[in-house]
Amino acid sequence: MKAIIDTNTNAVIGYTNLDEVKGYLLVEVDNVPEGVCYYQDGKIIVKAPELTKEFLHQKRKEKLNSLLQSTDYVILKLAEGQIVGKDITADKTKYKDVLNSRQAIRQWDEQIKQAIDRASTQEDMQNVSNQIESYQGS
Repeated sequence: MKAIIDTNTNAVIGYTNLDEVKGYLLVEVDNVPEGVCYYQDGKIIVKAPELTKEFLHQKRKEKLNSLLQSTDYVILKLAEGQIVGKDITADKTKYKDVLNSRQAIRQWDEQIKQAIDRASTQEDMQNVSNQIESYQGS
């Protein structure tokens, strides 16, 4: 791979596998930095950063929080009722669907935790990342 250098500014403006780019200096490089676009075999390719388990766990936590946030008020209402000694049986029945949905989301979260821990290749981690991004809750 070669870096494309603007000779006026000496700045790297891209990367290519071509032998010549008219008007630019090409310098052989060992690797392309993450998050950079480059030209290869007639296509523009974005070199995405490598996924890590730590990154996926952070992404999972953010997704979990965003999925649960809209129904946190129910948990607060039930907890407050218990604290003041109120019988919350009727409220639990009233919010049964919300509680079931939250339970399903937490079950999904546990499955994703395990999938992240089992992931051993970038492909595995990309698949888990896609699952996190696409999950919309129950």
